[in-house]
Amino acid sequence: MSDIWGSTTFGRTPKIIDMKIANTMALLEILKSNPTEGLQISRKSGILNSTKCAYYKEPLFFLFAMEDDFDFSPSNGYTLQQFLELYEHDNWIIEMAIG
Repeated sequence: MSDIWGSTTFGRTPKIIDMKIANTMALLEILKSNPTEGLQISRKSGILNSTKCAYYKEPLFFLFAMEDDFDFSPSNGYTLQQFLELYEHDNWIIEMAIG
């Protein structure tokens, strides 16, 4: 798997990618691998598709709609178990890494 974080000589920049994630656990592992950056993702649940931003701020995962205020207070986060319970059957497409 290539580096989705798009390192350059000036630091990290968003890198557009097209990578289908077959399961939620794989998405969470990618988020945990670089907690300083988030991902713009498409969530596919049945016939519904929505674009979200996902972040990992230890020990919580955050999922925001594009139009939301990104509030990283603990009440807006999900534990690993909560995230899996809510989204374990969804499919994800990672569109790009974001800061």
